[in-house]
Amino acid sequence: MLLKNYVANETERTGRQKRGGKQEILSLDDPSQMIPEPSVEAEAVRSFEESWANEVVCRSLARLREKFRGENRIELFGVLERFLGEANVTEEAARTLGSSIGALRTAVSRLRKQFGEQIRLEIARTVSAPDLIEEEFRYLRSVLGRM
Repeated sequence: MLLKNYVANETERTGRQKRGGKQEILSLDDPSQMIPEPSVEAEAVRSFEESWANEVVCRSLARLREKFRGENRIELFGVLERFLGEANVTEEAARTLGSSIGALRTAVSRLRKQFGEQIRLEIARTVSAPDLIEEEFRYLRSVLGRM
């Protein structure tokens, strides 16, 4: 009986997986086992792209704000600006402007279109050829989508 228990325990012990199971163990001290380091370059590129996207958006928004200021409609811009993102037009915002919700939706749609035009103008200042504007605009949108 004692021998039977010993054999059972040894079989169980040798069949066990140690910490990490069947994973390959890499030594930090062994120079032959190179461990890839995180890419600092990739992080720098991502940071640059995000800064670039923010700058384009901020400049475009500032130009649009100045356009509304020049037309003496800065208060309208202040109300509509919050709808440039994904915010839904509300009855409360329509009442604030003294207009219908349909009219507010139209105004927001026009503002979004003007904002897109301002972004394209800002991008046009940075590309070498006009046919690159739309490609750069799509890239800007992808960068903003990652943020």
